[in-house]
Amino acid sequence: MATTNISGWQKLGRLYRKELRDLRLESMVVLGLILLWNLFLYYKAGTATWPPGTHLVFSLMMLVITGFLPLIESFKIWGDEWKNNTVYLLLSLPVNGQQVVLAKLLAVLTQFILLSLAALLATGALFKATVLDAYFVMINNEIWQLIRQYRLILAIITVNGILELANVVLLAFLGSLLGQSVRKFSGWLAGAFFLAGMYVSGKLATWLAKVLNYLPWPAINIRLPLNFHSLSISASPGEISIYAGTAALLLVTILLFITTVLFYNRRVEL
Repeated sequence: MATTNISGWQKLGRLYRKELRDLRLESMVVLGLILLWNLFLYYKAGTATWPPGTHLVFSLMMLVITGFLPLIESFKIWGDEWKNNTVYLLLSLPVNGQQVVLAKLLAVLTQFILLSLAALLATGALFKATVLDAYFVMINNEIWQLIRQYRLILAIITVNGILELANVVLLAFLGSLLGQSVRKFSGWLAGAFFLAGMYVSGKLATWLAKVLNYLPWPAINIRLPLNFHSLSISASPGEISIYAGTAALLLVTILLFITTVLFYNRRVEL
């Protein structure tokens, strides 16, 4: 009987899809909240009982929920493995620690990105439905002009945000695994480690950025046009380049990922 060889990427893909399915319930709940909240704001905008633009600010508040969700899911995703006794199945699978940790990390990041995009799209739809067409078209054109003009810088800022979030998730992973390795005060230990890790990783990223800033990074000069006023943002001598900051964050993320994988491989036992 012929055996089918499954590559490492295929194993990672299967684990990733499994983790996404496990996050499906929370994702659907948050999507429902986004829809219902914006429908309520659309109704309130039509009644003219709030000051103009207030409903748009309240709509963006859904981003706060999506912003906290990765932290909650990062602790929950490991706790559920022990709670449901699926950790024994996970440890028995023919996969390595890198694939397990990476699949969980990608699932949490995917959930955050998709829900944040849903919240932004809902705000955009509310904006279009409640603001005068001429004003909407003008602001929309200016925003897209900025995106086209500064797409590289915006891409770097987006990468920075994803790396920051990945660091938070990995620290929560480490805290959860550390908490599960002891019997008493596991929750307190996980929380204390997470807070201490946030402080240490932040200091390390700042130090690395200062060191990397000695490299000849490109200069940055941003001018915001039209309704965004004549605001100019440029890097002053001695300031840390956004490129150096990105490289520093990437190094910290890699270090945290390796540490999480090593801890999973050596300390998590049946």
